[in-house]
Amino acid sequence: MNGEPKPHLRADRSPRGHPGLMPIAPPRRRKVDCIDFVERITDYLEDAVADDDRAAIDRHLEACADCIRAIEQWRRVIALTGRLGQEDVDAVDAAARDELLAAFRAQPPAP
Repeated sequence: MNGEPKPHLRADRSPRGHPGLMPIAPPRRRKVDCIDFVERITDYLEDAVADDDRAAIDRHLEACADCIRAIEQWRRVIALTGRLGQEDVDAVDAAARDELLAAFRAQPPAP
């Protein structure tokens, strides 16, 4: 050996597996906790999550009564706000509306 790296043994490349070999361990299933769920609830409700993330969230919802209540509340809010018209928005007290808008603007945008 002359000390020169061989192109097929470069340290900066991951080795490729043989298509006929099984992985050493099965892929781990993604777990979701309550914080993960709350951070992704709007994406979940808008069907904007990957299939494996949706499955992980669904598994979490099967076991977590608190998150089930949270998603039911969000669904009720969505159903109610879907019926609001401009006159309903205009009827909100101006100070309360300004306070709400300030709170929303203070939140950093979602990545």
